[in-house]
Amino acid sequence: MEETSHQNPYDVLQVSPRAHPMIIIKAYRLLAALYHPDTKETGNVESFKRVAEAYRRLSDPLRRAAYDRQHPEADSPGNPSAAAVERASVVSPESQSADEREARHLILRALYDVRRGRPYKPSLSLLVLSELFGCTIEDLQFSLWYLRGKHLIETVEDSDLAITVEGVDFLEGNGLGANGTGPDLGIERPVSLPLPEDETGRR
Repeated sequence: MEETSHQNPYDVLQVSPRAHPMIIIKAYRLLAALYHPDTKETGNVESFKRVAEAYRRLSDPLRRAAYDRQHPEADSPGNPSAAAVERASVVSPESQSADEREARHLILRALYDVRRGRPYKPSLSLLVLSELFGCTIEDLQFSLWYLRGKHLIETVEDSDLAITVEGVDFLEGNGLGANGTGPDLGIERPVSLPLPEDETGRR
């Protein structure tokens, strides 16, 4: 892990230094699944170790605050990792609202990646989404209600969820498609999901 210790953990997890702790958890779960050695197409032991080490540092409020003090460039207005992390039990309505927006974008990104990478089954179940984001299905209901109301996602067969044409246009129109990311998401690079093979061996 010596090499990992010299890397910026925010870069490794592909999140902004301003990222809320919940976004760090979600990014870790996505990248850990992507690089896990058991993942046939994208597994990578070294990348998996880097992700795990970055998460170990940023998931602990004291370690994160210490890192930010040593690297002032990581500290910026709104960064919850320094003094704010020490008061993490009190979350302002503004922070909750920003976290909710990021959660909705992460859901759209996940469904977008599945639509592009697995066109023959371009949907995810509620259970899979909840496992990806490390929360309960109930925790997702507000985000899903909003995305459905905006016609960015739709319910398909077996109650699975898929991104709509409007959802794709929204992501790509805001620079959030295959090759870009928006300025306000706290994600420096796109996060892709591992796509399991179906019974026929296709991806």
